[in-house]
Amino acid sequence: MVWTGTLAAAALAWLAGYLSGLTLTPDSRGLALAFGLSALLCLLWVPNASGRIAQLVRMIEALLLFALIGVLGAVLSYLAMLHSSGFADALLHRMDHAVGFDWPAMRSYVERRDWLFLAFEKGYLACFWMPLAVFGLLWHAQRIGDVYRYLLAHGLALAATVGVFFFFPARATFAFYLAPRAPLPGNARHYGEIIAGLRDGTLTTLDLTNLGGIITFPSFHAAMAILFVWGAWPARHFRVPMLV
Repeated sequence: MVWTGTLAAAALAWLAGYLSGLTLTPDSRGLALAFGLSALLCLLWVPNASGRIAQLVRMIEALLLFALIGVLGAVLSYLAMLHSSGFADALLHRMDHAVGFDWPAMRSYVERRDWLFLAFEKGYLACFWMPLAVFGLLWHAQRIGDVYRYLLAHGLALAATVGVFFFFPARATFAFYLAPRAPLPGNARHYGEIIAGLRDGTLTTLDLTNLGGIITFPSFHAAMAILFVWGAWPARHFRVPMLV
């Protein structure tokens, strides 16, 4: 199921990119070829032995799938923004207001407390290494089947996020709330630039080694945080640390 979904997403991304006039850099074409050959090897050779060696092979396959899903999610988010229109920042602001959330006030509160800012920053950046922790815990617990279950949930969550995001293209909070000439953090500045380049035709070549996901709403980081806990739940001794 994971491979079927991943290959279907790859076919969709290729077809949509081709019809939209998008191309890949030479290095990216080489990377795509390497991904394709690795995927073919995984599909043709399934270890029939049991034990740690077979589990290690399956874990390598799972890491390949995780990388593929991430790259495809980023590419599909670019395609979603290419074919979207307008910006939904004002609507998202009204939605925040309706539930009593004041982003500028929250940002100010956090930035006045270095310890809180550091905690949130570390928590946010944990999304890059936490999947590896989940894989490691499940491998240690000899729950390789649960690794694929986690990958399936991860892929479905990403697909749903990109699908909904198509209807809510946004420049993101920093660009919306700060003054027009105010300096923006790098990860906040690129949203608007990428979307503008895709829509006006100045961005037609994608570099798979330098893609930044441009999802703003709904939050895939929130989805990942829940999936980290759910995915590692079979490793009983680590439930509380993962929940924290």
